[in-house]
Amino acid sequence: MATSSLAFGQDRSARENALTRFALAGATVALLDGAFAVVVYVFILHLTTAGRVFQSVASGLLGKASFNGGAATVALGVACHIFIAFSWTTVYFVASRRIASIREFASSNVGSMITGLVFGAAMWLGMDFIVIPLSAATFTPPSSWQFWLQLVWHIVALGPPIVRILR
Repeated sequence: MATSSLAFGQDRSARENALTRFALAGATVALLDGAFAVVVYVFILHLTTAGRVFQSVASGLLGKASFNGGAATVALGVACHIFIAFSWTTVYFVASRRIASIREFASSNVGSMITGLVFGAAMWLGMDFIVIPLSAATFTPPSSWQFWLQLVWHIVALGPPIVRILR
């Protein structure tokens, strides 16, 4: 075992394991959330195309012009989507490493599920009330069914994987 102290006081093996789990958590959330949006809005509700789902993500940077950008804005939307997934993963990763009570509470199975549910809610509320209003994207009001669908989705399917993978 290495004797030198590295980031967050971990040895090399522990740091590499943490980095692997971080990458897995971010990729899992990006994949789950992207697939959910496509399945719901394209295949179940028949409201749009997969490309336009990701152009709507790019609209956070470009506004309505993203819908006229073709494959380039689809790719930008995918990149933004992945960036957002890894950003929320980073928020939890850093918080859980710096705040001992989060790390300790999430160390048990029940604690990690509760923490994941709460973090999932915080993710959506943070996106809808802080991130989206600061962008050029369209805000989802709480009076809309899409707001509640997204809130439940983030609570049930996005927060828990981040917490469980990173604990």
